[in-house]
Formats: sequence, structure tokens, C-alpha cells
Amino acid sequence: MVKYAYRLKKIAQLANGKGKILDIGFSLLPNPYLKNAIGLDIALPKKKPENYEKMIKASIYKMPFKNNSIDTIVLSGVIEHLENPLLALKEVNRILKENGLILIETPNPYFFPLIISDLIMNLRYYFYDTHISLFPRRMMLKLLWHSGFELEKIKGCGMNWNENTTLPLPQQLSQDLIYIARKRKSMNKYYEKVKKLRKDNY
Repeated sequence: MVKYAYRLKKIAQLANGKGKILDIGFSLLPNPYLKNAIGLDIALPKKKPENYEKMIKASIYKMPFKNNSIDTIVLSGVIEHLENPLLALKEVNRILKENGLILIETPNPYFFPLIISDLIMNLRYYFYDTHISLFPRRMMLKLLWHSGFELEKIKGCGMNWNENTTLPLPQQLSQDLIYIARKRKSMNKYYEKVKKLRKDNY
């Protein structure tokens, strides 16, 4: 039985058929539903998953690809572990083709049990992990703007009852979210205002 199959199937449905796929940080949970993906990680599994074209050992901050060479990039359960997510997204932007697709799956900080655990500082369930950051929707939107992406939509991944069972939930209530974005300059008026403030040394 595939662990977290509900989430992995959603990611694969969004990625498959969208050209050359790069799955970054895949080693701990390779996606068996992706088609002919390239897996990149700082530590590789002993055996290459059958549905992966090849594996590459590298850091997300310096990837061995030419500019504008990848069609679709998957970051599943990765960005919350990164010390510098903005720098990583800028490197992702470098290798992604113009109008290329990025899929970022990450925990939802507004997931109700997580909010309760935060309020009472319950260390048992949500603090013993290697996550460095959680991203409210507005902060993820800003990260995407500042790294050259435009958000298209957000999809929910339900609630993980356990590794093998997921309860479908509306996006706003889901435990994990998938941000779907394209490589293109944002024309959003709020982002333009932020850029002007930065230029004026705000």
C-alpha cells in the first residue's frame, strides 16, 4: 500500500503530461504515480524507483540544470524544511521554462488541530519534526511573487487519518495544501506597490 496515496495522486494528476518533470526532495517519499520524473535530492535512495527516469544528487540551492530547461517542478513536503525558501525558489525559477509549472505541497498552518496545538504548546503532535517554517497563504503568495511566480490556484489534500487513510476535506480545512503556480512576472498591483517600497528603501 502506498503511503499518503491521496496526496501523491493529486500531485501526479497535476504534473503528468506537463513535459519534463523534476521531483525535488523525493527520496523519503518517491511518488509512484509520476511518469518519467527526474528525482533530485541531497541524499538518494539505494534503488531508483521504477517510474523515475534518473536520480541526481544535488542541493536545491544549486541544481545542475541549464536555465529554462524544465517544464514542471514538484516540491512535495520540502519547502517547510528549507533554511532559505526564497533563495531555493529563485533557483527553481532559473531552471524552469517560461510559463513552466511549479507544484508546492506543504502543511496548512490553519489546520484546526495545528492551531490548537500551537495555542496550548502541545509538543507531542506538531513540534517533533524537522519543519523550520509554516506558510500562511499570504506569505506563500508573497514568496512566489518575489521569486518570479504567479499563483494560479490552491488545492487541499484532506486530513491524514494515518499514513494509508486520508479524509477528504475542503481546501481551507485540509492538513496539507498544494500551491499551483507558473513562472511569469506578476502584474498584481499589490506586488508592484511592494516593489516600489523596496526601491525607495522602505
